Amino acid sequence: PKDWRELLNDERHPMNDRAVQARYPPGSVVKLITAIAALEEKVIRPDETLNCYGIFWISTWPYRCWKEIGHGAVAMERAITESCDIYFYQLGLRLKVEALARWTRAFGFGKPSGIDLPGEQAGLVPDPAWKQAREGLPWFPGNTVMMSIGQGYMLATPLQLAVAVAAVANGGRRVTPHLLLRVTSPDGELVRESKAPAPVDLNLDPDALHLVRRGMEGAVQERRGTAWRARVDGLSVAGKTGTAQNPHGEDHAAFVCFAPVESPRVAIAIIVENGGEGGLTAAPIAKQMLEYLFKDGR
Repeated sequence: PKDWRELLNDERHPMNDRAVQARYPPGSVVKLITAIAALEEKVIRPDETLNCYGIFWISTWPYRCWKEIGHGAVAMERAITESCDIYFYQLGLRLKVEALARWTRAFGFGKPSGIDLPGEQAGLVPDPAWKQAREGLPWFPGNTVMMSIGQGYMLATPLQLAVAVAAVANGGRRVTPHLLLRVTSPDGELVRESKAPAPVDLNLDPDALHLVRRGMEGAVQERRGTAWRARVDGLSVAGKTGTAQNPHGEDHAAFVCFAPVESPRVAIAIIVENGGEGGLTAAPIAKQMLEYLFKDGR
């Protein structure tokens, strides 16, 4: 009983299965979905540039980019590679909250993934009806720009991030994570086999996916990319960093990736609680994981 109480009272909450039960603001990882949604809804052309001067005004409210001096004129591929906030603010306002919410849910946010584990949390994809019911307030444009970069009210589990990046990697199919292979009796007799549901085809434009994947590859492979610390010699990696603001303390560090780019075999999602910047803290962890997974060319 003493040991059990210590576990329950430990401030690190070791009994919480964070992969499916902990909910975090996903941060800039959501920019991948915002980009795909904008291309699918045809609110922007792939080569169209938007200006980032480091600060973006909505009426009298300033919304800043992580790069104080701004990125200048930015098109989508570079905006993903360098994670330009203001580019995605403008995409969010073009899309509007309804389309943002619809596409984010399509990628598996706001509902359990369906993994065969107990206690999975649904996360949260907010919309005007939810905010009115919860706070008695209308939805503001500022809520939309925050949602476009995975901040504000949005919450997701690490597993939901993995499901989303896997869909980007595999050509637009949302898979149901699956663990159980079969159940046998003590004497080895087969009781039942277990199969995962068929993937859900999101019917994404291959050109839109290709552009987003190029931006993700640049984030890792290019020195100006926010995820260059996830680079692995001899392996093509595509990734996206996130730094999720945390009202209860230091920011959470997030990172998602898949590899190899040309024929993806693994998708990874990492959250480091109170870890700060995703590129500094979470991306190097992915590098270690990838080096192990693809050791000796396996």
